[in-house]
Amino acid sequence: MLLRKPKKQAPTDAIGDDRSSCPAMEGFLKKLNSQGVWKDRYCQLQNGYFMTYKPKDKKGPSNEIKESIDLKTLVSVNINGDDCLEILLNNGTQLLYKGPELHVWLGTITVRADWSQDKLKPPIVDETSHSTELSDAAPAPPSTAISQSMEGLLKKKNSQGVWKDRYCQLRNSFLMTYKPLADKSGPSDELKETIDLKKLAKITVTVADILEITLSTGDFYQYKGASLDVWIDLITKRSTWALLTASAFSTPKTPFEVPEEMGRRSSDPADPSEPQSDADNAGNTSAATVEKRSMEGLLRKKNSAGVWKDRFCQLQTAYMVTYKPNKDRQPSSEVKETIDLRNLSKTFITSEDVLEITLVNGDMFEFSSAGAGSVLEDWQEAIRVRSKWALQGLGNRSSARVASMKGLAPSQQVPQMEADQEDNDISGWLMKKSHSKYQGYQTRFVKLEGPLLRYFKSDSAAEAELGSANLLTAEFVRPFDSTPDCTTFELQDEDRVFAFQTRSHSEMQRWVLHLQTARQVAQQQQLQQQSEQQKEATPIRIRWFDELGEQGFSAHITEDLDEMYPPSHSEAYAEMTSLKQHLACATELAEYLKEFVPEVQKCESRPARYDILAVMMALVNDALKDRLQPVLSTAAGPAEGADSDVFVRHDLLEWASLGDLLGLVDWLTRYQHSLARIVCPVRLRNKEEGVEDAAKNRSSAASNPKSCCLFDYIGPICGLYVHGGTLGAKAGAAAHLYEHCRKVWDSVLRSPEEMLQRHQNGTFYTHAPTDMWEAINQHIQLAMSTQSPILHVMIADKVVSSLTPLIDQISEYVAVTMTQDTTDRAELKEIELEFVSALANDTATHIEEVIQLVEAFTIAEIRERIDEIFDPLTTNLVKCGQTCLNRLTSVVMFDVHELLDAVFMPDWLEGNQICICINTISDYMRDLLEFLVPFWAEKLVHTLLEAVVLGYTRNIVFPRRSATTSLASKLFSVALGSDSDGPTHSLPAAPASPAAAPKNPVEKSGGFFSSMFKSKASAATPPPKETLTSPAPATNTFFNLYNAGRCAVDADSLGRIAQDINTLNSFFSRKTSQTTATDYLEILNDVSLMLFTEFHNVLKHAIARISEFPSASEAVFQTGLSCLKLRDDVTRDELQIFELQLRPALDCAPSAMKQNEVLGIAEGRLGLFYNDLVPKELLQAAMNSRGGAAAGMTLAQRLKNMSNIPLFQNKDSLAEKSKEGFQDGEESEKEDDKGLLGGVMEALSQQEEEDRAWQQSKEEELLKEEEMRCKVGILSYDGYLEKKSPAHNLWQRRWFKLSTREAVPANLDRPYVYNLMWYKKEGGAVIKAVDADNLASIAVLQTPRPLAYLQSSRSLALQSDAALKTDAVTVVAHGLADCSLQQVATLEPFVAIRLLQVDGKESILRGSKVDRVIKWVNLLALAAELSYDPVEHIWKRS
Repeated sequence: MLLRKPKKQAPTDAIGDDRSSCPAMEGFLKKLNSQGVWKDRYCQLQNGYFMTYKPKDKKGPSNEIKESIDLKTLVSVNINGDDCLEILLNNGTQLLYKGPELHVWLGTITVRADWSQDKLKPPIVDETSHSTELSDAAPAPPSTAISQSMEGLLKKKNSQGVWKDRYCQLRNSFLMTYKPLADKSGPSDELKETIDLKKLAKITVTVADILEITLSTGDFYQYKGASLDVWIDLITKRSTWALLTASAFSTPKTPFEVPEEMGRRSSDPADPSEPQSDADNAGNTSAATVEKRSMEGLLRKKNSAGVWKDRFCQLQTAYMVTYKPNKDRQPSSEVKETIDLRNLSKTFITSEDVLEITLVNGDMFEFSSAGAGSVLEDWQEAIRVRSKWALQGLGNRSSARVASMKGLAPSQQVPQMEADQEDNDISGWLMKKSHSKYQGYQTRFVKLEGPLLRYFKSDSAAEAELGSANLLTAEFVRPFDSTPDCTTFELQDEDRVFAFQTRSHSEMQRWVLHLQTARQVAQQQQLQQQSEQQKEATPIRIRWFDELGEQGFSAHITEDLDEMYPPSHSEAYAEMTSLKQHLACATELAEYLKEFVPEVQKCESRPARYDILAVMMALVNDALKDRLQPVLSTAAGPAEGADSDVFVRHDLLEWASLGDLLGLVDWLTRYQHSLARIVCPVRLRNKEEGVEDAAKNRSSAASNPKSCCLFDYIGPICGLYVHGGTLGAKAGAAAHLYEHCRKVWDSVLRSPEEMLQRHQNGTFYTHAPTDMWEAINQHIQLAMSTQSPILHVMIADKVVSSLTPLIDQISEYVAVTMTQDTTDRAELKEIELEFVSALANDTATHIEEVIQLVEAFTIAEIRERIDEIFDPLTTNLVKCGQTCLNRLTSVVMFDVHELLDAVFMPDWLEGNQICICINTISDYMRDLLEFLVPFWAEKLVHTLLEAVVLGYTRNIVFPRRSATTSLASKLFSVALGSDSDGPTHSLPAAPASPAAAPKNPVEKSGGFFSSMFKSKASAATPPPKETLTSPAPATNTFFNLYNAGRCAVDADSLGRIAQDINTLNSFFSRKTSQTTATDYLEILNDVSLMLFTEFHNVLKHAIARISEFPSASEAVFQTGLSCLKLRDDVTRDELQIFELQLRPALDCAPSAMKQNEVLGIAEGRLGLFYNDLVPKELLQAAMNSRGGAAAGMTLAQRLKNMSNIPLFQNKDSLAEKSKEGFQDGEESEKEDDKGLLGGVMEALSQQEEEDRAWQQSKEEELLKEEEMRCKVGILSYDGYLEKKSPAHNLWQRRWFKLSTREAVPANLDRPYVYNLMWYKKEGGAVIKAVDADNLASIAVLQTPRPLAYLQSSRSLALQSDAALKTDAVTVVAHGLADCSLQQVATLEPFVAIRLLQVDGKESILRGSKVDRVIKWVNLLALAAELSYDPVEHIWKRS
């Protein structure tokens, strides 16, 4: 719907004045009639009337007018909660309409009503200054703004991020978007959005040519298309018009003019905040006719995101309007903010030169200067005046008073000064220079009250002060210059300089003298008061040191220490007969030192006194040494320096109990840690350092405040606690541990049936590990409570020495004493299985406790050493558990040995021996897996399966001569090995008779199992001794005799073996996995291949296995040879060929095995099976015949033994350990002479040394910082200065900093390096840095005050301060023509200097504070070693 003139004209009597330039609108709406029915009406806005017609065919209005509403009678118009347009007239009539575009109707009716009521007047638009001034009210919209309409097709991004075609129109203060027609020639009737431009917050066109519109409500819209620049310009104008229109409606009609002083920048303006007299107002009749000038200019404003943006600001009537500047730094048409100064709360200029404007609603705006110089004070004053005028509705203010003061002498301007002669107070009328640059001098009543110099507007007692200066913090009070007619003096308090003007020179001198005297008196009183307060706050012991010196301080402290702990030469010391008494007194001394440490720490009133702390620590350490060293020694006799009748006992340690020794270790360790935590950065005396230099560094009484010889006794005392002494603690902690563990095991042997317990999950256990580790953990906790790693390590070492022999006894008990026959008594066999399972579970408990003990050590190096200490114990525990599993396996295998002995016998071909064997083993396995913890249960499964496959294979390859084997022989045939050097899973062979069994302490206990074993063994007959088959003669006849009674190697036997392999594979895969079953049955597959394949294939296969498993080379050879002997198709010559072909491989096997061990290569499980398959006697005899020695435990064997043991996190890789543990006949490396415990002590000492070095480095850094602060040569200064940009003639405000650092490498002539750095702002990033050594010269370019150079002090000063100096040289300013500042505006208020570098680069700096620039010049000249040349008038190197 377009903005257009109405098609139907109202009657002439309904039309007022011509308002055709106002917004018009027409369209269809529904109106609620008096009967409550909604009727279609065609509505039009015509001049000052709202006309409604009856529609004609729904295409337009008919000639029938329904209502004619005079908008002059309009009271209100709004949209209610039912989305209806509600119009209320002054006669009480209420009209309701609904339909599309109600917001547009609302805005258009409102504007038309205001126009009809003469509320708006045409504005005056100044296109050149981009400012709008209303004649008598707030800014009004331009008359052309509403007529500049625009419409067209654009693309708009919807909420889903999709660009849609939209037909856009500008209507009044709204941007309307419609869904376009199908041909996109115009808008349809579907309205999509209505954007209220009065809420416009930001509108921009991005780099990607996208028009972005942001409203104050946070709504965000994006458009793209053609003519975006035109759209943004018109939308901006529409928004400005809408805002100004809304402001015009709410602005009061009382007009006021802008005062002349708000636009003028005069050096002597009037203060509009002061009240004016009637005479003043009467004398200024021409002020109203002066042309009004509003203040405007470019500033920088911080937006909501904290980013500073350039803004062109204007003061327009009661508003401060900010525009976005264009490329010419002039205001554009985009209004950013409109600040109503009638809501002003306060204005403030921060220390960073930021103008903060705060409104009553809490809104705050921040502005800073955008160009050279600072104009913020001008803006602040103008804003304050404008706000007052806006609030009070004042007219023109006269400046008669200011005009009357111009051109008059000071005596005529300033009232007569009256000074009070009472005390030091003085008062009178003075002219005070305003803090603003453009306010000049103002008459003030100045009064000195104590240290405060106050100034007021009048001398009335009820007058509130305008400000004050504190003489306590004032840097100077001095005349402005040294001329005889000078009537001005200045006073600097902190960062502000106050200037006062008197009526005469003598009056000025009297003020200066009086203020200087008052300043000196006030500062002396303050210093005296601070000194008294500091003295009262200083602890008494620090005052001893300061007032009496080091000797007096030491005397007082020694007296206190002697009262707490009698000295060693006193009688009271001789009466102390127990170690507890000495520890109680030593604790008092340590607490005395601990209470003193906070007294010397840094606080607000005084610095840290580390020199006193060092002396105190040395005195306490010496006192403890004097008292405790005789106690810690072992000699007895009179004390040194004591009378002959005073006898001191020096054997207290020998008579001390374990508790006393533990307390002594605890006290020494805690005192050592407390000393280490004290921060005392005192430089230690060097041996090459002279006495004078040492005295400078620190007090002579403290050579090392943290060293104490008592700490050397910690190790021996720990050893006495662990091993015991000769008198008191004869049995140390180690003896207690061993005795307790032995008693626990003896109780298990005496009544195993009582010790045997069962968990709810079915696993068996005994109380032995719990009882043992309860005592062990008590000793460990006591050692840890002392915070002494030395004692902790010693106790851990004794845990190993106490448990290792005990674990060996348990292994021997299971391996030897319990190998009797229990097959005839089922109940005894069941108890045996349960008891052995409990012993195996106990080893798992021991291993868990060991892991927790090792992990308790926090220092990594010590934890590694402790892990090494526990390696033998861990190995014994694993071996003991494996021994228990071997015993369980032997009991199970005894029940199936007859089935396995029938393998490769005639009945075997048709029988089901393997199925029966598997069923029997499954029954046992079901119970044993319930008896054992998961730690050992999985390993038992592997042990049983390994025994089955080896027993089956051994009965095929290595048959025995005797047809009837004894029990021991049968056990041996199914066992996994017997010698102690072999694999840990091997079972020892049964002794020939009970009498031949080795005697051990276990049998003497007469336990439950021992009696049964003895009774059963006495009835048993010794088994016949059997021998292994010897090498057979190489004839086929012998083969027949050798295999007599056994199956022939043929297709039947091959089929039976294949059937059994399938049965075993199914059983193994159910119990473990298919991969494990394949690995276990691989040995049986190899034997089958050697039995049934051709000879040359057997030869190749054997050579391949030897190269793959060099550690099992002899076992592979014997297995292959036995398989060939079983075959009747192999001749003697082929056997000899087999041996000759394998000879080179057998000779190379030892070296290959050694190389695999070094490289950490595990050969695999099959090699272990080969070694376990061949009988040990046969294997040993074959290796002896070849001149070789039995190999040690291989890496593969060790990996197998350690499987399922979670100790990897505490052990190095087995591959690394194999390099040291491999035994090939060579001697192992010699152990360190210090031993393992010595290595732990060394690691602990290294850790302590590292901690001590780190702490000392920190203290040295702190000491160096303190020394640098006290040394002369440390220069530091910072502050804001203005620097001329090298690219253009503009000044940039920068933060400058002069810093000092030590020269690297050290240089005695120039120990420090000085750098001048400048930043964009304080705390920002460095823009540039200049080394002071690179400064060639410094020159003064311009100064508002005369300067002088004092040759004696080599410093720059004001000429007024140097008037009485005979060596003062006047400093000549070079002027602007001598530098690149010729095009820069005048520098009158500033002091400008030039820094010229060696490479010719120059930096031009300036500052408005003369004293600050003087200090900068002096510091830079000192840092660069420059002096003033009175001829060239510059600072340069001499």
